[in-house]
Amino acid sequence: MSEIVREFDVIPAISHISEAIFKRTYGEHIYKAIFNELIKTRSCCSGCGYPHHLVVENLSDCLYAHILEINYENPAASPAALLCKECHLTQHFESLANRKWVKLVNSTLSQSSLLVDMRGGHLIKQYEQRRIVDLKKTPEDLIKELQAGIYNKNDKVKVIFTSTYYTEVYPNNA
Repeated sequence: MSEIVREFDVIPAISHISEAIFKRTYGEHIYKAIFNELIKTRSCCSGCGYPHHLVVENLSDCLYAHILEINYENPAASPAALLCKECHLTQHFESLANRKWVKLVNSTLSQSSLLVDMRGGHLIKQYEQRRIVDLKKTPEDLIKELQAGIYNKNDKVKVIFTSTYYTEVYPNNA
């Protein structure tokens, strides 16, 4: 049984574990077992709390088992968190930046609150109230810092998904 992470602090990061490689190495069935264990106790994202079960029938279409570390003795017991697509992508930040899917901001809001506000269309209000400020730092700059071990410890740098992301990932909703 996998260790279940109920709440997950979403901070942009570079994950050193690729779920695709995990699946190829240990088998899709191990990944699915971890995912199924996670959804037994939770049907929403551990990062932002978005209740995907109210929107889609098949949770595997919008939620992912984010592997936090590999238990080499028992891969099926690897600790994982159930994350939505956007929260999961923040944990694989290099894939976001390389596709020009995000811009960096500073905000008094948490990353998960920003994601909720993006879905609800409330970002303009947050900008007007100066709760969000665009940064001059580029996603590529943040990747270099993360790779150099300069972590986003103060949780100041956050991401907002761009229109390019929504057009490419959700073309029917654009």
